[in-house]
Amino acid sequence: MALTLDQTLNRIVQHQFAANAKEVTEVVGLLPAKVASGLSRELELCGEAFRYDVRSHRAYSFRSEGSTLTVWIWRDVDTREASNLLPSIVSLDQILTEVVANKAFVQATGRRVSEPRTYRGALPEQEVGLSRWKPLA
Repeated sequence: MALTLDQTLNRIVQHQFAANAKEVTEVVGLLPAKVASGLSRELELCGEAFRYDVRSHRAYSFRSEGSTLTVWIWRDVDTREASNLLPSIVSLDQILTEVVANKAFVQATGRRVSEPRTYRGALPEQEVGLSRWKPLA
C-alpha cells in the first residue's frame, strides 16, 4: 500500500494520511473487521470516529475531511487504558500531532512510548467503540 503518509513514529504511535478515495479504501480494507464495521457511516455523519481492537491491543482515531482520512493508531493498549486514551482524544481542543498523541498515551497508560508490553494472545476484554457523543453498540 502506498499512502500519501504512513509514519511509524515510535514503538507505540503510528500516523497515516490517505489523500484520496482509493487510499481511504485501502486503509479501511486493512483494518480488523470490528474496527472497520460502521466506520464509513460514522465518518460521514460525524467526521471522526474512535475504536479499540482487543485482539491487536490497538486504539484508533479517525478524522475525515472531504475525500481525505487521517488515522492515528496506538499499539500496546489494554481495555482499561483505551477507556482513558480515547475519551482524552475525543475531548482534545487542539490538533492531534505526534507530541499530543505521545502525551495522550503517557497520560492514559502511565507508560512511556518506549515501553511497550508483550501480550500472549488476546485478553478476555470487550471491544470499545466511541463516537463523539455516545458509546457504540
